[in-house]
Amino acid sequence: MEAVIPDIAHAQEQHADLKATHSEVVRLTAEIAGHESALSDAFKKREEGIARGRRLRNLLKAALQNHFGFDSPELLKFDIRPADPRRRRKKKAEATPTTASSAGQGAA
Repeated sequence: MEAVIPDIAHAQEQHADLKATHSEVVRLTAEIAGHESALSDAFKKREEGIARGRRLRNLLKAALQNHFGFDSPELLKFDIRPADPRRRRKKKAEATPTTASSAGQGAA
């Protein structure tokens, strides 16, 4: 193509424009790759920050619960819901006791 372009007068300007456009696209592709790398690093740092924040929040929550007590209304000042003894979860083994089988053993 390079050899034929000088013979076609009206194509020389377009060929020069094509070469410039190609160079710009190559440069932009390299720039995008750099930005993608920086974006990936930023996302990784953000996720690490979120995880660190969660750990610190949980440590502070535990410290406040230890200080005030798990069922203290003072915890509400820190947006921590106090423990409600009535809402305690039961273990699966305790949740479904077999009263019929234990009652039958005493009768035999």
